[in-house]
Amino acid sequence: MNAPVVIAPVRKSVRVKAPIARAFDVFTRGLSGWWPLDHGVGKKPIQRVVMEPRLGGRWLEIAEGGTQTSVATVTLWEPPHRLVMLWQINAQWNVSPPRG
Repeated sequence: MNAPVVIAPVRKSVRVKAPIARAFDVFTRGLSGWWPLDHGVGKKPIQRVVMEPRLGGRWLEIAEGGTQTSVATVTLWEPPHRLVMLWQINAQWNVSPPRG
């Protein structure tokens, strides 16, 4: 039997020359403007990537045919200061349903 591997949470910080509200808005509402559309797990080709801007919202990849793939779920929504997501991609870069 394989024991589960536990890793530390991933945390990333980036400093940008923009007001905090503008940076938060670009990150959350402007995903298709900065996320590489050839880098995803859903059906290809990806048309756009969106985040539903609310607690419980999803990070979605939307394919050209309209298929939606949920990549993450927003677990903390405190604009413009904090955003926490549960990333639902496993080590093989496949969608893994959230554990409950």
